[in-house]
Amino acid sequence: LAGALVAVDDGDGRPKEPGPVERAEAAATAGSPASLSDLTALIGDRQQWVESHPKDAPSLATLGTAYVEWARRSADTAYYARAEEALKRSLEAQPGERGNGEAWVGLAALANARHDFLAAKRWGETVKKQQPKTWSVYPVLIDAYTGLGDRKAATAATEKFAELRKGVPALARTADLYRGNGWREDALATAREAADRATQPAEKAEALHRLGELAWERGEPEEAVAQFDAALRTDSGHHASLAGRARA
Repeated sequence: LAGALVAVDDGDGRPKEPGPVERAEAAATAGSPASLSDLTALIGDRQQWVESHPKDAPSLATLGTAYVEWARRSADTAYYARAEEALKRSLEAQPGERGNGEAWVGLAALANARHDFLAAKRWGETVKKQQPKTWSVYPVLIDAYTGLGDRKAATAATEKFAELRKGVPALARTADLYRGNGWREDALATAREAADRATQPAEKAEALHRLGELAWERGEPEEAVAQFDAALRTDSGHHASLAGRARA
């Protein structure tokens, strides 16, 4: 996913509020999650666009990656096939070797979602070799290395991501790394900082959900429920928090 958030004057001197497509694009640019409603709007926008522009490789890559994210967060695996088709069409229009690294990143994300971590690693490392400063490849590499049990490589990828992409996304990944290593106090402190600094609803909900998971792992179900409830008040469509609340 890629895009930029632009404030447009609405005619009375005040900036026009961004719409759902713009919000989803801005979230992707920041490396943060978009709400499911905004993600739905982005998918609809790109579907309509590629119908009349079937060779637009960047839009096809964006559409394919959005399908992966929708499937992952909604648990609707039917979207994986749509994602694969869109990403392959993107690469047919513009091969990865000719600058379409985002389609390769999308295929890595798709492979991770299907738990094919070796394939995700191959796609991700191909991008990293050719475009080492492409920050979007590091989250998929972190997931691939983690899935393969390679903590050393996952740590290195997390550190590189934090170097290239400051802010809440890097804090979130670092908190997850600490959590996976069993460093509970460090994970909690970093997760709290991510939650405090998050500004967009979907990003805030993800951060609060992480705090809920950490509370559950500490054996504090009431605190976990409180964090999951806070996440759902922020983003009512945050499915992971619904599941976490039911479990806690």
